[in-house]
Amino acid sequence: MLTLSRVMIVVIAWVGLCLPMAAKADANWDAAKTALSICAKTYPDGSKAKDALKAAGWRYHGIQAGMHLYTQNGFRAVAATNAGKSSSPRCIVSAAKMPVDFALEIGKPYLAKLNGAKEVGSNAGFRRWEGQFNGVDTAFGVFNVLNFDVMQGAAVGFVGQ
Repeated sequence: MLTLSRVMIVVIAWVGLCLPMAAKADANWDAAKTALSICAKTYPDGSKAKDALKAAGWRYHGIQAGMHLYTQNGFRAVAATNAGKSSSPRCIVSAAKMPVDFALEIGKPYLAKLNGAKEVGSNAGFRRWEGQFNGVDTAFGVFNVLNFDVMQGAAVGFVGQ
């Protein structure tokens, strides 16, 4: 028979197990938010983005799909910038298990700064706006799920047109 004290012990133990996981998820999502801020400040200059990410403690992970990958918290927070001058400017961030609502929330301040923004695409997998950001024709998107190696989560970012 469960007594009130046993129920309390079970609840306290469960909360104790769940809080560290929630805190880690929040740390990953906060890292993505910080990286998006770096992207916005340095866009469209990929070299400046890379330098700023490194200065903020992001670890260089290599090139994937034509983008330089930077990570935090192992591979649970990812920032991807354009690789080389020949590729279009881009900066996309994601975090493990980051929900699309959070990606949209952290993107709203930059969407508000997208001059002439108009939504040009939306489906079950993404939302896309086009306009000018920092003087560059840009698509701003929120993706429901993006895969970087073993990490999956919603993503948000800028891609030059």
